[in-house]
Amino acid sequence: MSTREADICVIGAGLVGCFSALFLAQRGFHVILLDKGMAGREASGTSFGTLRMQGRHPAKFPLAVLSHAAWEQFTGLTGEQCGYQRSGHSYLALDSSENARIDQYAREAAEAGLNVEVLSGKAARRRWPLLSERVTRASWSPRDGISDPRLTGPAVARGAARQGATILENTAVTAIVPTNPGFRVETRAGVTLICDKIVNAAGAWSGQFARSLGEPVPMFPAGPPIVETEARPLLGITSFLCIDGSIILRQHSDGRFWIASLSRQQADLVAGNATVPQERVASIMRRLAEICPSLAELKPVRAWSGVEGYLPDMMPVIGPSSTTPGVVHAFGMSCRGYQIAPGVGHVVAELVTKGRSAIAIDEFAISRFAGRVKTHKSLFPSLDPVTMQAIRQR
Repeated sequence: MSTREADICVIGAGLVGCFSALFLAQRGFHVILLDKGMAGREASGTSFGTLRMQGRHPAKFPLAVLSHAAWEQFTGLTGEQCGYQRSGHSYLALDSSENARIDQYAREAAEAGLNVEVLSGKAARRRWPLLSERVTRASWSPRDGISDPRLTGPAVARGAARQGATILENTAVTAIVPTNPGFRVETRAGVTLICDKIVNAAGAWSGQFARSLGEPVPMFPAGPPIVETEARPLLGITSFLCIDGSIILRQHSDGRFWIASLSRQQADLVAGNATVPQERVASIMRRLAEICPSLAELKPVRAWSGVEGYLPDMMPVIGPSSTTPGVVHAFGMSCRGYQIAPGVGHVVAELVTKGRSAIAIDEFAISRFAGRVKTHKSLFPSLDPVTMQAIRQR
């Protein structure tokens, strides 16, 4: 048993928590960043690693643009590499009925100051010959990119440590106790933390802490299936995301492909995993062959998934607690948090130190769950039928 003191405790060492700790430590605060496992190993570490700005909800564009600058300056911020490449990103419509969404994404991106090019299906195939005749329209954002999620979270955590933050891994939080002033944080590792303020950035596990503070949220865990294949010669392609969510594709610098699908399956919060059945791998590879016929013979090597926290409106919770002064929430990214994590961390640091954010975050307030929350139209299509039925029965 031991006791440690800090100005701020950041619960959860995913990307949001790590960037929050980094920016707070840069401001001179004594920060303790703790996680039930290892830094950057949950949803952040099992992410697809796409850094796209286009296709965001308009309320998230300021976060995406702010984050983009951080990704481009990643080495200067952390002292390490994250595999960042400005590879660009393309949305693909696979049916003419989806063309309007491509146009919508381009309009919204232009309103946010981004340069997104719209391509006909024929023009997309000229640019990327691996695409099939199924592609009817595409968007192209040259500023978007990719990084390696296996490197990124740990690198940001070490960057925070270089700024003076203390990292406590394998230290699961069991209770947050307001002591007025400040807080006592109890952990399963027997370490008690005394702090002035708390950041709740525990990803899919954040809901239990919000509930303990009298702020229940309808969050549920699900996991994205990702398949890694054998290496092939580099094609010089961008990263692709089909509008219908059936395929997300990128190629690593060593030739390996990652293929994912937005049809996610249930995840287990207790076990901390979401398995990928072999039939899911097979269906993903079949779908890839329809969209990219030249990749039909690719051999899958392994598959994995993570545990992400979803909210019914597919919007995150970012902002101060509505019940407990001194607590800032940053969770519920709903599979869309990887790219915006630096921006969220910046906002968290502003909220903790100044009590306000330069970026508008009203739409992300936790208080919205005190009333009726509309389920976003993209929620159920992003889940497999079993998970969808389980959520509807809640």
